[in-house]
Amino acid sequence: MSYDAASLARVRFLQRMLLLDNVEVIHIYLDISQPYTRVFGSQLEKLGFLLCGIAVGEPTTCDWLIYQYLNHVYVDYEQLSKISGGLLELLECIGEMDTRFK
Repeated sequence: MSYDAASLARVRFLQRMLLLDNVEVIHIYLDISQPYTRVFGSQLEKLGFLLCGIAVGEPTTCDWLIYQYLNHVYVDYEQLSKISGGLLELLECIGEMDTRFK
């Protein structure tokens, strides 16, 4: 799969349709091995998506960056900060990118 302007337009269209249907969470998986994943991910962030994780070898055999859009879902980062281990650094990064309630 490759990403282009038409891909972003499709995402924007589907995002609007899902938000009209009151879908609370939208996930998009981007193949890390694709050359334009970084650029496309930046464009998703401009649409309000947050980088929320990495899936190794899931759901098929490639590695994925996972972007998430939260539609009117409040995330209490203070409560989540009680998580210990390596997830704390990722959580802090996600919290800094989430500008919805700042």
